Amino acid sequence: MEIKKNFGFWTKSLMVGLVLGAVSINYLSQPNVLISQTKNSQTNLSQNPAVQRLQDFSEGFAIISEAVTPSIVTIFSEKTEKIPSMNFGNPFFWGNPNQAPEQERKSRGLGSGIIVKSDGTILTNNHVVENSDDLKVKLSDGRTLKAEVIGTDPKTDVAVIKINAGNDLPALILGDSDKIRVGEWVLAIGNPFSEDLSSTVTQGIISGTGRSEVGITQYDNLIQTDAAVNPGNSGGALVNLKGELIGINTAILSRTGSFAGISFAIPVNQAKDVMEDLLTKGKVVRGWLGVTIQNITPELAKAMDLKSEKGAIVSDVLSGGPSEKAGLISGDVVTELNGHEVVNTTTFRNKIASINPDETVKLKVIRDGKEKTLNVKLGELPDDVREWQKTKGSQTKDEFLGIEVKPFSEDFAKRYRLDKDEKGVVVTNIDPKSKAFSAGIREGDLIQKIGKTQINSISDFQKATKEIDKNSPTAFFIKREGGSLFLAVTLG
Repeated sequence: MEIKKNFGFWTKSLMVGLVLGAVSINYLSQPNVLISQTKNSQTNLSQNPAVQRLQDFSEGFAIISEAVTPSIVTIFSEKTEKIPSMNFGNPFFWGNPNQAPEQERKSRGLGSGIIVKSDGTILTNNHVVENSDDLKVKLSDGRTLKAEVIGTDPKTDVAVIKINAGNDLPALILGDSDKIRVGEWVLAIGNPFSEDLSSTVTQGIISGTGRSEVGITQYDNLIQTDAAVNPGNSGGALVNLKGELIGINTAILSRTGSFAGISFAIPVNQAKDVMEDLLTKGKVVRGWLGVTIQNITPELAKAMDLKSEKGAIVSDVLSGGPSEKAGLISGDVVTELNGHEVVNTTTFRNKIASINPDETVKLKVIRDGKEKTLNVKLGELPDDVREWQKTKGSQTKDEFLGIEVKPFSEDFAKRYRLDKDEKGVVVTNIDPKSKAFSAGIREGDLIQKIGKTQINSISDFQKATKEIDKNSPTAFFIKREGGSLFLAVTLG
């Protein structure tokens, strides 16, 4: 019995030992198994087609970055600012502190630029170089060179500068910003915050195009992206996955001053046009219609019985401007420009600005519910439209008649005691030796009709006087101090 009991005990002990031994052996060999499995997993991972595609994608970003960054430069600007010296505590200064001598202070700025021609021509932002006394450019190879401002265009925030560093600099290829699409991958390259972070590359997608009413430039037509851009990136490159320049980084939308997910770039096509004008003409020349336009709201579309909200409403036509001469009037809705649909005022204005002055454009307009086609010979956009109105657009002088006229206004109505609701042009100056003076026309007369032509504007007056038969009397219908009269003028 005792033997059986002991045998049972040892049998059980042996079984437990065998089990524990097997577990121990399995446990001790497990690390090698895990290592083997990890190696196999990594090997399988690198051979996975999806992972390989990601690796190729990553490699593409690296290749583009390596190819593009040598074309991106750092721009250092130095400006002299004058600040009033209050002279508090100076016993030798007497008088008004606000009239104290000014002191000079040097301020330094940092920005980015893009080599676009191998001769050292560089595109950047106007605000990077504006009012600079001293400008230097640091190349990717470490050289720092003095730069010259070739020209600037504050209206688009584009500037062109140049360095002398030979004719073999790495120039970036210019792409076509008209062909970009929302959702495309892009890279932004520049120098955020300091030169120590030069050639920083960030990636993102194009999140919007044709952005306007942002308040960054007068000709807003911006590319929106979520690629990280910060102070110092201004003037840097926005490139597509072909390594082509499609935009110049210019601003961010942020409440803190740092990147908050939205940045803007000037389309390269717009920058290219500005650059060519600055290089060849020394200034930017823009086409001009001489009108004030506004977008079509749903309410206006309904009120004007329009089928679409696309287009631009002509709210005002400048007297003597190109559009008035072509017959455009207030209330016309422009729907097409040279056969292309007009979507809104921003695209329409920018397209007109890109056309050379003296070129004739074809406008399709809706007037009183009917389509009408007008040919307008563009003028050149004046530096100051208001000044142009004062000197050219708002008055005209007829050498044969010897008189100067201006559009009728409420001020003239008060000055010459006329009804403010009248139409016509006012005689503002007259040569006493002229035929018109001899016929009885005087300063302050409101000319409303010449021959059979109704006079409502300067262009009406110019057209009517050109058709006058100089050998026959022409009837002028005028208003004078509340009364009306006809005067016969003979120029021959």
